[in-house]
Amino acid sequence: SQVFAQKDGTPMERIELGKYVVAAPQICHGVLTFKGTELCVQDVLKMVADEMEWDEILHRWHNGITKEAIAEAVLIASQIFIRLKEKPTQRLEYGKYVVADPRICHGRVTFNGTRIFVQDALKMVADEMEWEQIMWEWRGSITKEAIAEAITLASQVLIQRAASIQEEAT
Repeated sequence: SQVFAQKDGTPMERIELGKYVVAAPQICHGVLTFKGTELCVQDVLKMVADEMEWDEILHRWHNGITKEAIAEAVLIASQIFIRLKEKPTQRLEYGKYVVADPRICHGRVTFNGTRIFVQDALKMVADEMEWEQIMWEWRGSITKEAIAEAITLASQVLIQRAASIQEEAT
């Protein structure tokens, strides 16, 4: 198993990204988990991206986490995704549906062909809004596939950022 240590050789401390989302070197080799569990944040965010009902997620994990923990994971992923993406000087396509274009909304991350901020849609997901309701709120300008892609991309950036924080400490 991998041992995480700081530059001076002392064991790496647990990293708390929020009230529920943590990375501890002695739990699941330091990948992001929910505090007090061995449930990987990435696995739960994948279920959210697959549009699984949150009650089903909780049931699947035998109520080892809460809806608040899931919401926190979505929000942290969204915030890190938005912060890590510098304002582009040219159009960047992060996926089929998620883009940043300096000519649209000052380069903030939006859904392709819209002025809808990805961060706003992910906030709605974190508020446990039904995806059909999110689509209705945006007058059908975004699809379930677009929402799923945004969650997946934000999750990937969250996992990469957590890994880089651990690397910086070693």
